[in-house]
Amino acid sequence: MLDTSQVFHININCSDLERSLEFYRLLGFREVINFNATGEGTADTDVLGDPVLGPALGLPASSQARARMLMLGDNPRSARLDLIQWIEPKAEGRSYPHLAHIGIARICFRVGNVEDAWRQLEDAGAEPFTEPVLIEMGGSRQKFFCAKDPDGVVVEFMEFLKD
Repeated sequence: MLDTSQVFHININCSDLERSLEFYRLLGFREVINFNATGEGTADTDVLGDPVLGPALGLPASSQARARMLMLGDNPRSARLDLIQWIEPKAEGRSYPHLAHIGIARICFRVGNVEDAWRQLEDAGAEPFTEPVLIEMGGSRQKFFCAKDPDGVVVEFMEFLKD
């Protein structure tokens, strides 16, 4: 058995890095690494193009991207989001048309007040699938809803309710 102790990061490929950053900042994420930063601060026109990165990810050595690592809260062991806008090869395709596809289907975030989260996303122009709904699973009660990020990745928001 491998010595796996936690989820370190989840990668989300995006078509427009700034648009995705805006969405995930709305959810409370903060930038912890700008992979495109030069020694003189950040330069959004710079691209990440390390020749070993592409092949390690199953892509060509000439691969280039713009990327940011995001995190919730201040715990250095928190799971992170790795947002990448691929320049070369250019990202293609679309997110899953629905959640019954093989692969990672959605990301779920625990929230303190699901109604507030729903209203804030609605106010920001997101289109949740439904209003928050109540479910009982695994011996607990939760309210949740789902919405899509700017590229159509399904993001779920869940509040765990006390009995």
